[in-house]
Amino acid sequence: MNNPSNLFLKLLFACLLVSFSGEVGSQTFKFDEFGLEEDICDRYIYSINQDNNGYLWIGTGAGLCRFDGFDFRDDFLTDSLTKSSVVLSYKDRQGNIWFGHIDGSLTIYDGSDFIPVSIEESQKNRINDIIESDDSLLYIATQSNGILRVNASDQIQTKRLNIDDKLVYSIEQLSEYLFLIGTNNGLKIYRLHKDIDSLSFSSVIEQIPPTKIQSILKSRDNTKIWIATEYQGIYIITLNAKDPGSYQVTKANASFGLDGLNIQLPAPFNSPADDFAYVADGLFETGFFSSNRGRTDDIFRFISMIPRYPDCQLIEKISYCYEITEEGATRLDTLPFIYEWDLGDGTKKRGIKVEHCYENQGVYMVQLNVIDSLTREVKYNEAAYPIQVDKVEQVMFNSLDTCYVGDEVKFDGTETNFTSFEIAEYQWNFNDGNVGVSSKVSNLFLAPGIYNVQLKVISTPDKDGQTRTECGCKNIVVLEKPPISVPSQYDP
Repeated sequence: MNNPSNLFLKLLFACLLVSFSGEVGSQTFKFDEFGLEEDICDRYIYSINQDNNGYLWIGTGAGLCRFDGFDFRDDFLTDSLTKSSVVLSYKDRQGNIWFGHIDGSLTIYDGSDFIPVSIEESQKNRINDIIESDDSLLYIATQSNGILRVNASDQIQTKRLNIDDKLVYSIEQLSEYLFLIGTNNGLKIYRLHKDIDSLSFSSVIEQIPPTKIQSILKSRDNTKIWIATEYQGIYIITLNAKDPGSYQVTKANASFGLDGLNIQLPAPFNSPADDFAYVADGLFETGFFSSNRGRTDDIFRFISMIPRYPDCQLIEKISYCYEITEEGATRLDTLPFIYEWDLGDGTKKRGIKVEHCYENQGVYMVQLNVIDSLTREVKYNEAAYPIQVDKVEQVMFNSLDTCYVGDEVKFDGTETNFTSFEIAEYQWNFNDGNVGVSSKVSNLFLAPGIYNVQLKVISTPDKDGQTRTECGCKNIVVLEKPPISVPSQYDP
C-alpha cells in the first residue's frame, strides 16, 4: 500500500534513534512480525493505536481489527461500527479512541462500547487528522470539506468550520485562538473566532515550502511543533511561551545531521518499502508499526533489549566524613591542654572533637597529640587508632548534573563498587531513546527536560550460571541553550 506518511515515519525514527558518540547508540530491539499467516484481519493497514486495557486497535482496508497479544479478531457484534476502511485513529486525554473512516464516518470507542458520531452526509469526507484542543474539543481535518469540531462532553455535538483551503491533511493548535492547518500548498495559520464560531485565514508560514503538509506533531512539553512535508523534509517550529504568536522555524535535517531525505535506520525498522502507522510507549521501548515490505501490510512488534529498570536506586553521594573524639580527653578539658589530631592524610585539626572528610578510601592512622598551653610541651601519640575508609557498595557514575541542549555529556561508571561480584556488562539508558554499553560513554540530549539516567551493571555468571544485576540512577537537567548575542557594528 502506498501511504504518503511513510517518509515522516522514517525520518522520525531516524531523529529519535540517531546515535551520537562513543559506545552510545540507538536501542537494540527484538522484532516479531504478524502477517496474513498469523490471521491478521486484512492485507491493508492504515493506523495503529492502543487502548488503556492494552488491546491494539488496527485500522485496515476491511474495517477495524483488534489484537490482544495472541489473536486478531474483527467480529465485533455491533451495528454502530461501520465496515468501511479505518484510515485514522486518535486517543484523547480520557482514553477514548476515535476512528476516522475513509467515507467520512467517525466512531468513538470508550473502552467498552462503540459510539457513532452523527455527521450530516453532506459534511462527510475522508478524515485525515484529529487533535484535541486545550479546552478538550476535538478538531477533525477532512480532506476536502473543511474542519469539523466535536464537543463530546455530555451529548456529542458537531460543527463544521469552513476554511479557504480546499485540501487539508493535518491540523494542530498553535495557541488558544490560532491553529496550524496543513494543506497541499504549505502550512497556514487560521484564527478561531469563538464569538461567531468560525475560522478565518491569518497567514502563511513562509519558511516552510508551499508543498503538501503530511503531518503536524506537537512535543509533549508544548515547546516545539514538528512539521512533516512531502519531499521537503521535516521542519521544527519552536514556540515562545511568553508570546504565543511568536515562533522560530528551523529545518530538522540540519539540526540532526541528516544530509538527505532518504536516510533510514537499518531493517527491520525501516526498509525500501512503505513503513507507517506506529504506536509506542512513552520511552520508545515497546510498540508496533506496520510495513508492506513483504508486499502485504504486516504488523511488526518491537521490544527494547535494554529496557528501563523498574527498581533502580537513586545514587547516594559518596561521603567519607567522620567525627573523631577521644573519650579520655573529655575528662581533661578543664586543664590547659590543646588537643591536636593528625588525621593520617596530611591534615591536622585542633579540638577535643573534630570532623573530617577523607577524599579517598583507604586505611588512615589517626594520632592524638596533646600540647600543654602553659609549657608548650607536646606529648605525641597520646592516642592512636586506624580508620578504615571503605567505598559504599552501590552503582555509581559521575557526570554533569545540568547541561544545555546539544552539549556532549560524559558519563563515567568506573566508580561503581561491589566486592561480592565482578562486573561483566554496563548498560546505560539515558531516558531519551539512547543507550550505552561501556563503562565510559557520552550522550547528546536534543530537547530540554529532566532525564532520569540509569546505569545497570550485570555480573559475570557464578558457578550455577546465575548473574546478579544492580541499578543506579540520577536526574540530569537539560536546559535550552541561551540565544547568542551578536554585537552590533554600532556598539561601542
